[in-house]
Amino acid sequence: MISAIIFDFWGVIINDLYWNWLRRNIKDFDQQPELQKHFFRLSEKVDAGEISSRKFHEAVAAETGVTVEQILWDWKNSIVVNQELLDLIGQLKKNYKTAIISNSSDLLDKYLNEYGISKYFDEIVISYKVKLIKPQKEIFDLTLKKLGVSADQAVFIDDRAANVQAAVALGMQGIIFTNNKNFEEALKKANIA
Repeated sequence: MISAIIFDFWGVIINDLYWNWLRRNIKDFDQQPELQKHFFRLSEKVDAGEISSRKFHEAVAAETGVTVEQILWDWKNSIVVNQELLDLIGQLKKNYKTAIISNSSDLLDKYLNEYGISKYFDEIVISYKVKLIKPQKEIFDLTLKKLGVSADQAVFIDDRAANVQAAVALGMQGIIFTNNKNFEEALKKANIA
C-alpha cells in the first residue's frame, strides 16, 4: 500500500530553468549532443556540491557570453510555479507523506522559501546538501528512510525517465511527469487519491 509520494522539483513543480534557458540562448542546442553532455556534467557538479553555485553560474556565463547577473535575472523572470500541482499535493498530503528529491544547488532553497513551497512537503532532500544525485540509489534510500517507509510503499514522480527507472528498480512505483492531466490519470490508475 502506498503511503508516500515523492516528487522531483525542476520540470515538475517549477519549470526547468537551466535547460530551458540553454535552449533559448544557444543556437541549435538540441542538435548538439556533445554540448548538451558538457552542460549536463556541469550541472551534475553543482548538484553534487562539488562546485558552488557561484562557480557554476560563472562557468555558464563564460561559455555562453551572458553575464551571471543576466542569467540569474532571466531565470528569475521565467519561473512558472505549477500551482495546480501544488494544490493537488496539498490534498494528497492529508493522506500520504510527501517529499521532494531534487538534483539542485542552493538556488532551490531560495525558491522553496520565496514561493512558499516547503509547506507542501514532509521531507525535502536536495542533492548538493547530501552530496548524492539522482539516479544514485543512495539518494532514494535516504529519502525513504527520512519518510519512514519502504520502497514498495512509495511512488516517485520525475520528468526524467532515467530517474523514474532508478526508483522503480528499487521497488517504488514510478510516474514520468509530462503534465498535470496525465499525472492525475496515473494517480487514479495507481489507486492514489
